[in-house]
Amino acid sequence: MTVESSVEVANSEASLRLRYVIKTTERRDPLAGDPVLASATALEQLIIPGKAIGEWTLPARVGDYTTRYGTPADRGIRPGFHARLLRWEPGPGALIDPSDADAVLGLEISDRQYRTEKGLGFGSSEGAVLITYGPAPVKLDVVLPDLGAMRFLIYDDLGVAFAVNMDRAHAARGPSHAPIGAVDWTIVFAPGSAGKIFQLP
Repeated sequence: MTVESSVEVANSEASLRLRYVIKTTERRDPLAGDPVLASATALEQLIIPGKAIGEWTLPARVGDYTTRYGTPADRGIRPGFHARLLRWEPGPGALIDPSDADAVLGLEISDRQYRTEKGLGFGSSEGAVLITYGPAPVKLDVVLPDLGAMRFLIYDDLGVAFAVNMDRAHAARGPSHAPIGAVDWTIVFAPGSAGKIFQLP
């Protein structure tokens, strides 16, 4: 592309005419054929919405997990939830069906090594979640006694929810706690069962 222009400057004694030419060249190269844009998450650290976190899969029974991993700690029912939380160390927490004490409805993980196939997990921004999974999840804002303000982005049709930290004091506790506006943990559950886990608005 070539652009030509001229400018004339004059006063009572003299005049000056300037002409300049700008030439640009555009080159379009095809993108490389390699579809891999980021390193893949290992299967044992993969969050699969609606199905699994690593080797922990849904549907499941509490008794099966107890046989494999020992007795869990009972964390009770948190504000904003219907489901009770059991936690094995190490490993994800399990969300228990309020109507069946042996049925695992969902799993949650806050370990930064665990990611969805789209690369989302601990530390991902709220914006990245909305761009990746869609701008219209159910949003549930709660204040948890030990963690402070959290926003849950709940995709019931996919079977995944992201807990976004909204609490400065929580963020200030160190690198094991997500910054403001970032995912602190991820929950997977059977699609369509969010209403059994969360107190939805």
